[in-house]
Amino acid sequence: MLKLCKPLALGLLLYGCGMTAAQRQQEACRQVAAIYEECRQRLLTGQVVSDEAQLQCGNDRAREILAESGLRNMGLIDLHFEQDLVHAQKVDKSEIAEAEAKLQAAEMKSCLKFEEKGRKATTRRTNVMESEANPEHGGMQ
Repeated sequence: MLKLCKPLALGLLLYGCGMTAAQRQQEACRQVAAIYEECRQRLLTGQVVSDEAQLQCGNDRAREILAESGLRNMGLIDLHFEQDLVHAQKVDKSEIAEAEAKLQAAEMKSCLKFEEKGRKATTRRTNVMESEANPEHGGMQ
């Protein structure tokens, strides 16, 4: 069965969670990792019987925790969840092999990480331009 490593995948997508992110986001990452470990154990013990069910076991709770932590780019997180679910469904139906699903998931995560970096760069540029345009708020005079 496909054993998608959600904590690792989310760690890559969150870009720095647990390293430079705010304390509440670090705690959110720990909580999400615990949720997906619980779901993985359910799969291993037969309480959930498919890769799709394993992901669905934790996605709603994980999304709620991440949103409450103040994490930006929740749209990218949602896209990540949706793509992992599609991969799990395809593996469950034997439409693709587990290795192919892992490859597709890695490609998607790479694209999402690139998109997130681009959004962060755009935000930084916007902040600099706003600062320069408003000298009374610390911009250039």
